[in-house]
Amino acid sequence: MVLMVAIVIFLTGIRIAQEYERGIVFRLGRFLGLRGPGLYWIVPLGIERSVTIDIRTRTVSAEQQESITRDSVTIKVNAVLWYRVVDAAKSVIAVRDVEAAVYQLALTSLQLAAKPSRSGCIAQRRWRARPDHSVGGYRRAVLGTGGACGA
Repeated sequence: MVLMVAIVIFLTGIRIAQEYERGIVFRLGRFLGLRGPGLYWIVPLGIERSVTIDIRTRTVSAEQQESITRDSVTIKVNAVLWYRVVDAAKSVIAVRDVEAAVYQLALTSLQLAAKPSRSGCIAQRRWRARPDHSVGGYRRAVLGTGGACGA
């Protein structure tokens, strides 16, 4: 009977991560390590917890942005956001809702690209000067305007 209970407890700790997933393991609330892809084991009974993160490239359609150019012409800009996980552990530990954070960051960049104001140009130049454009382990492409700010 005791052997049967031990086998059941052992089997409840087995986890499987697909090729496109990584498991982030926490032991008693502290980050322990990254697991996967493949079969891995965690200590069951609430001692260790595993969070599975999908590291495939994701695409999101951004909402349409409308702006007025310097010569008073109304423009509408559509965009598609694509991103992927670079650091799975950081995306779980550093940011609560990474998908929403990446989406909001992309909308802000799109608004800067669509609105050629002086303050937007200054902010855009500062943003381009930063060496790392990542949020919570997600990497994204920087949206640029090219001619609107002269950068």
